[in-house]
Amino acid sequence: MRQAWADRVSTHDKAPKHPKSALQEWAAANEKKPPAYQTKHRSGPHHAPKFVVEVEIKGVGTATAEGFSKQEAETAAAKALLEKLT
Repeated sequence: MRQAWADRVSTHDKAPKHPKSALQEWAAANEKKPPAYQTKHRSGPHHAPKFVVEVEIKGVGTATAEGFSKQEAETAAAKALLEKLT
């Protein structure tokens, strides 16, 4: 059974990193302060809020994104900043 899956297991790529983790690792590798997240705006009804979050790495740049939770907005902002950096 192992032989049947051996080639797939050995060539399988690592799971992609979460954008917030990847951005924090990028900052550390480049000797920068950790990313800072700030909620810029909240709108919508209480049962379906919408958040706008900005992430900043001092001296490097910022990115803003929105989502239906703070976590979703932070993740999208981290992804946007990573795309600017790479």
